[in-house]
Amino acid sequence: MSKIIRTELYKLRHNMGFILLMLISVAIYGGLNYMSETSADAVSALTQMGSFTFLIPVFAAVATASIVCDDYQLKTMKNIVSSGVSRNQIFFGKYITSMLTTILLLLVDAIITIIICGYFKGFGSNGVVMQQLFINIALQIVVVLIFNTFSFVIASLLRSSKSTIILSTILYFLDGAIFAGLASLTKIRIIDGLSLSAVENDINNFAMSSNDYLILCGQLLLALLLLMFACMKFKKSEIK
Repeated sequence: MSKIIRTELYKLRHNMGFILLMLISVAIYGGLNYMSETSADAVSALTQMGSFTFLIPVFAAVATASIVCDDYQLKTMKNIVSSGVSRNQIFFGKYITSMLTTILLLLVDAIITIIICGYFKGFGSNGVVMQQLFINIALQIVVVLIFNTFSFVIASLLRSSKSTIILSTILYFLDGAIFAGLASLTKIRIIDGLSLSAVENDINNFAMSSNDYLILCGQLLLALLLLMFACMKFKKSEIK
């Protein structure tokens, strides 16, 4: 599996599309933080990090689409499968690479946020308990990784970069409406309250409830089940 991970990371380092994605990500976060309010009562640098994960799931979906789908579109997946590496190692090697890439995006944008907000706003806590802040940041990272798992599953099943990016973006921005629609169609009201975006909003507002933690655990379980399903499909699918 380590060979697959090293290979995928090597391809990303030499992928101009991924480099451009990183630059766009830095420009967006740098610009947003630079243009944000800088008055004395403005949110501090660390508090500003409470929302630094904005748009990261979309950026991560683009990278994940490249990691998973490029080998299908370039007709090189058959060579990888026939190289003697097990399909489990291929599947989870790519999955781990996509997660590492997402964490890299989070890390880079967190650093940009700290530097810019720290310069203009200082590093005071602004009344926010630091322990609570770091817990919120950790929870946001979990939310982003769950979204990325969904993107990975979509990419693995559809094997199309465009479809993965489009569906992942729709899922990120409209998952509340999607769950509301499913609740309306199935008449199962509890589905209406499973929106991951609602949990993310509560995290940003430091308003996490016990119900939010239950939803987060449920979404994590769903993501893992879908990942196992996608793995089984990959192991049984014909590679052309």
